[in-house]
Amino acid sequence: LFVKKKFEAVVSTQSTGGTVCDDGFVKANAIAICREMGFEDYEYASWEGNGSFMERQTSLPIVMDSLSCEELDFSSCVYTREHDCSHGEDIILKCGPEPSFRLVDANGNNSTGNYGLLIVTHQDGESGTVCDDGFTT
Repeated sequence: LFVKKKFEAVVSTQSTGGTVCDDGFVKANAIAICREMGFEDYEYASWEGNGSFMERQTSLPIVMDSLSCEELDFSSCVYTREHDCSHGEDIILKCGPEPSFRLVDANGNNSTGNYGLLIVTHQDGESGTVCDDGFTT
């Protein structure tokens, strides 16, 4: 899965991806998908055709239907690639809450430049540093 502008969840089966149909879609599915993409939860899910995404939706195939997650983890989910859906049934999903990032100087003050220690603050107020595992230059 990858995030397009933070609102549109698109299943990546090839370089172009595809959309997810709403058949059987429930809150647990939304949470599992958002967590798979690195978010803590979801803020909004719509399965009532959304005109603002229709041009993008119709340019992609529907590649997932009847998604069912037994737990709040995507590895517990099952689905079919066969569908009986139209793009008016595509899932529009907003994941969140989004953490906020900032740079601080050696004294812990907000950096006035483009250099500093990266600090993340989650919506619950917890702040800390970001581990460099997976970072590349």
